[in-house]
Amino acid sequence: MSTKKCEKLTDNDVALFPKFVNKWIDIGTRTGSGDKKRIEKSIGAMYANAGLPTPKEIVFVRSPMEACNLLKEKYNINNPLSSVVYGQHEAEWLSFYDFFKQCESVKIDKIEIIDPIIELAEESGWVFVYDDLVVVSERPSEIHFDAAGRLHSETGMALKYSDGYGLYSWHGYKIPTNAQWIFTNRKKLTPAKIEKESNAELRRIMLEIYGFSNYLNERKARVISTDKDGAGNDRRLLEIEVSGEPIRIIELINSSPEPDGSYRKFHLGALGGDNPHDVVSASFGFDPKHFKEEVCS
Repeated sequence: MSTKKCEKLTDNDVALFPKFVNKWIDIGTRTGSGDKKRIEKSIGAMYANAGLPTPKEIVFVRSPMEACNLLKEKYNINNPLSSVVYGQHEAEWLSFYDFFKQCESVKIDKIEIIDPIIELAEESGWVFVYDDLVVVSERPSEIHFDAAGRLHSETGMALKYSDGYGLYSWHGYKIPTNAQWIFTNRKKLTPAKIEKESNAELRRIMLEIYGFSNYLNERKARVISTDKDGAGNDRRLLEIEVSGEPIRIIELINSSPEPDGSYRKFHLGALGGDNPHDVVSASFGFDPKHFKEEVCS
């Protein structure tokens, strides 16, 4: 097969981009059960393309976890994740090849061989494939995102399957299993537990969930000084006592907006200084007398 480097796509090809972006975002975020007959047909075509007979048994389950448990307990397969086709979660690479099926500038021989995998992605979640057995997981029953399209939910699982399996995520940060109590039992969240957390990112999330104001009120923060930054946002230099030791904290607003347009409030350990301007100057390593915040804001 001869190959030729494509230097530029045609205008018609470029015009296809939104169509495929929207199509595969939709596929990748679909929820609920798919068409079982279409799934079975796609599986048969996949095996035929590989020169294999249609598997004798196709089992449908509610989640990837249920699939793994079934494969381990009933079929004695100890490493189910070694034989997975990720269904709708194959969107990243399937969208690429799906585009070239309609592209004028590039032609790929036998590209139609991926059609059954595309059809499977349109209808299913994860699919565990073996010689005579296929286990098909449903898609999630719920998926929640923030304004930036990151997995996120403030009230429960960000991704949940119909059997109750899922994961918690805070603005795209997956919450570890041992920290999921932050969502399931928020009454246990206290300043002491927040301060005990060694993971800085998780500690910040715990602070956001608990509430910075609640935390500072609980710790009886004392206001040392206030001013405004170069963008006109309020700042406070605070002091709290932790284990008998006075700790100074600078409270400020990030000058760059979040993807949803909001501005995040930060609390950072304060370096030397008697007011927010001096503290921020010290953090940049500048003499407060010569530090111009308008340049940095």
